Amino acid sequence: MIQKLIRDKFYCLAFIAGAGIWISLWLLGLSRSEITSPTLLIPFLSFVLIYPVTEEIIFRGYIQGLLLKRDFGLLSYYKLTVANLLTSSAFSLAHFAINNTWFSFLVFIPSLAFGYFRERYNTVIPSIILHVYYNLGFILFIG
Repeated sequence: MIQKLIRDKFYCLAFIAGAGIWISLWLLGLSRSEITSPTLLIPFLSFVLIYPVTEEIIFRGYIQGLLLKRDFGLLSYYKLTVANLLTSSAFSLAHFAINNTWFSFLVFIPSLAFGYFRERYNTVIPSIILHVYYNLGFILFIG
């Protein structure tokens, strides 16, 4: 599986795009947090591992999986299925319900990438890897 992902130019592009966005935000002056306190280890691990895995299983595995079993869910527009668009909308709204900031709506864009790779490989593993990578970079560059 990993070899397939490494050879997938779109998957590699998704990794490069993530790094480009973090660096751009960091250069724009957003603060970078230093993770030095042991009390920050649990929130760090939650944000980087537990949340992405749980969210991908729920949103891409369960919700998007259910929508892909419906005829309307398979309809697509520029390789983005209705199932992916609806799941990404729900993902973004769930983040807004928790954070209530403009950033919550911005997660819609990476969510489309997570959904695209979930469908491309018919498993949530690529989206979990990408989601963990995005959250890790966000924490390290933005804080």
